[in-house]
Amino acid sequence: MDNASKKTINIAFLVLCHDEEELLGRLSKFLLYGEDKVFVHVDRKVDINKFKNAVVGLKNVCFTENRFDVYWGGFNSVKATMELIKTALNDNVYFDRFVLLQGRDYPLHSPEYMHNFFLSRRNEEFCKGSNVTKSKNPQDYMKCCGWWNRDRTTNFFSKIANKFFAFLNTKVCIKYRRGYFKTRTLKWDVFKGWAQISLTRECALFVLNTYEKMPRYNKFMKHRFPPDEIYIHTIIYNSRFRERISSFYLIPKANASWFDSALNLTYFEYPSKVVIFKDLSEYDELLKTKALFIRKVSSKDSRLLLDEIDYRTSIRNANSTSFL
Repeated sequence: MDNASKKTINIAFLVLCHDEEELLGRLSKFLLYGEDKVFVHVDRKVDINKFKNAVVGLKNVCFTENRFDVYWGGFNSVKATMELIKTALNDNVYFDRFVLLQGRDYPLHSPEYMHNFFLSRRNEEFCKGSNVTKSKNPQDYMKCCGWWNRDRTTNFFSKIANKFFAFLNTKVCIKYRRGYFKTRTLKWDVFKGWAQISLTRECALFVLNTYEKMPRYNKFMKHRFPPDEIYIHTIIYNSRFRERISSFYLIPKANASWFDSALNLTYFEYPSKVVIFKDLSEYDELLKTKALFIRKVSSKDSRLLLDEIDYRTSIRNANSTSFL
């Protein structure tokens, strides 16, 4: 049976986390459905045992063997993501859909709803982005035309260099690096989007193969910013998968403090820092965004909201709300 005629799919949820082990346990229980699995990369700087303890007895959870020290805006976030994709692709379950989440994300809809959603859009890639190579905005083009290093270094001279280049990138804004990736046969502009993406199996394989077989591309991306928001997007927008990028869009929540039309399936608000959703009264408005997930939530501060999501999704019929 070919993919187009399949009536069911299996979803691999790929989770990058460094805290909120209780939330990971709650998320994993929520996503316990069919042959779906939750693949988890735990930041190497923290104790993995507390995360494993949080999911004891849940057979749908798998931790990556290789772990990396992940820092915001650092290239190790790409390495961790590739480890998640590789682990899921090598699993004994054949996954049709790969959904990238972060440790503070949580579903708004039931697994049944998500399966119906992805079945209706089985060949779409949820990875919107914009060309920063050709952007006229220095806040955009300096992400690929500047030198960035967010992976932590203890070397004194490296710290000084980081501060110097940060000044060039954010204050001077002169293009001092080539803003595109080039080989003898390729020339790729850089595209930026948001890290919360969802790919088909075919696309995930293509991305992983690029990572493993194009070290020059990895070297080019290592000191661009931020790697987790440009690495995969650039690959996809410079490939045949560009034609499969979904036109699905989210709707801003009523009285939203911030909204970006490039959001994929995860709704969040980022006026100056990412808002933590915690008010029970927000639930119905969050549903109207059409998002499958929200971020950020907290196992403590968002408990009432999470309880409501769990309760309402448990009783709501998967087809009671249109997902088309």
